[in-house]
Amino acid sequence: MSHATLIAEVEDWLIDEALHDPDIVELFGTLCTRLHAAGLPLERAALSWPTLHPLFQSEQIYWRLGGGAELFQYRHDAVSSGAFEESPFYHVLINGLSRLRRRLEGPEALLDFPVLEDLAEAGFTDYLMTATRFRIADVEAYRGGSSGIRASWSTRRADGFSERDLEALSRVQRVFAVACHAAIQK
Repeated sequence: MSHATLIAEVEDWLIDEALHDPDIVELFGTLCTRLHAAGLPLERAALSWPTLHPLFQSEQIYWRLGGGAELFQYRHDAVSSGAFEESPFYHVLINGLSRLRRRLEGPEALLDFPVLEDLAEAGFTDYLMTATRFRIADVEAYRGGSSGIRASWSTRRADGFSERDLEALSRVQRVFAVACHAAIQK
C-alpha cells in the first residue's frame, strides 16, 4: 500500500472518530501509533491546548513510541515559572506561527530552546511543530489570546523527517484539529 493511501486511511479514521465524541488522550495516542505504522518515523509527540478552567491554564498530552499517551495539566501559576516562555510552544503561540521546524543535529542544527537541547541529547534528529487555530469555547475572549492546538513531532531517524513526512504531518494536522475541536469543546 502506498504512503499516500496509508495517510488517507488515517485521515478517514480521524473523521470517523470526530463524529463519535472521542477521548482526546486515546485519540492522540492512537493517531501517533497509526502514523508510525503508516511509515512516519515518529518516536515522540506532544499536543497542547489552552483551557478555560479555574485551576488549569492548559493541557498537554505526551506520546512516546512504545510508551503510550499521557495527559498533563498545567496550573495557572506554572506559566509564571518562565519554563513555558522558553518553549517552542510559547514561541509558536506568541508569534502566530503555523509551523516551526528545527534540525537537531548536523550543520543545520538550531537548538534555540532548552527542550531541543534535551531532545538532541536523547538522540533525536528532527523536530516539527504544527499549529491549527480554532475557537475553544470562550478561551480567546477570557484570556485575550489565541486558541487551538499545537502539536510537536520528533524523530531519531538519521536524516530526520523527509519532505513526504512533513507533508503528511501537515495534512493530518488539519483533519486532527477537527477531531480535537469536538473533543476539547466538551
